[in-house]
Order: sequence, then structure tokens, then C-alpha cells
Amino acid sequence: MLTVQPPTAVVTAESGSAGLGVTFAETRPWYEQWHLVRQQLADVEETLANRREVDRVKRVIETFFIACTHLGDWISQDPSTKALKTEVEHLPKDDPSWRICRAVANTSKHHTRNGGITARIQSISFAEHGTTATFAWTEHKIVQTEDALVLAKRCMDRWERFLTENNLQPL
Repeated sequence: MLTVQPPTAVVTAESGSAGLGVTFAETRPWYEQWHLVRQQLADVEETLANRREVDRVKRVIETFFIACTHLGDWISQDPSTKALKTEVEHLPKDDPSWRICRAVANTSKHHTRNGGITARIQSISFAEHGTTATFAWTEHKIVQTEDALVLAKRCMDRWERFLTENNLQPL
């Protein structure tokens, strides 16, 4: 029998068996969500470059922003990084991109926002060079718009700065 044990899972294989088993640990480190967010950004890029299905484009983009927002919860709840809870909570106040990211996530999760910024996909356009999606949000009664991929990349840049500033290195 072979056993490999990274921090979050145990992988076992028995000799003479064609199967493989994975048992996950109860602890869930923050970097699991970080890797998910990075993969979902890659999914957004691939979808915008190659897909022409409105529902898929919308779903992939909204899923990215929800996961991106939830990364803060993962960092706050991980015992190794729990001390950063205050810094995570200040991100929306400190960064306009992060504020819109959070608004997109909350608007897509809830049918109607009662207070806060309402941000949603306003349009999806298909062209020869790929697909574009545009967000619109209302803040202080002013409607603003931005390309979804540009906003997604800025949110990732902000998270990368946060991780660097706080000496967090994902495994």
C-alpha cells in the first residue's frame, strides 16, 4: 500500500488494485479557495474566448466573482490566517474593484439587493475575436459600467497584492 499525505488529503493505493482513494481532511486551508479562484478566472478567459452560449458566459462570470469574494471568508476562517480577519474586512473600503466584485457576488446570489451596490451583467456581446460581457452597477445613484474580464483581473491583482502584503504563500 502507498500513502501520500499532503496537508488536506490522504491518497492511498493498494498493490494489486486498479483503484485509488482520496480522503480529505476536516481542515480546509485558505489556499484551496485561492486555487479555485485562479481556475475560475482561467474558465472565464476560456469561455469569453471560445463560447457563444449566453447562459454559460453569465454563469461562469458570476461564479468567478462569488468564489473571489468568498476567498476572504476562507482566509478569515483558516486558523493559520484568522488574525487577518480585520484586513480582509477592510478590502471593500480600500479598493473600488473589490467593492464591485463583492457587489457582483451579492447581486448574483440574491434576487433583490436591499441596500449596498447592485451590480449585474448588463450585456454580453459576441464577435469574431471573442465574447465580451459588461457589468453595470449603481452607486450613489450613478450608473457605471465595466468590462467583466477587466474587473475580474483587477480583483485577482488585488488579492495577489493582499497575499504578498500579508506574507501568504499558497501551496
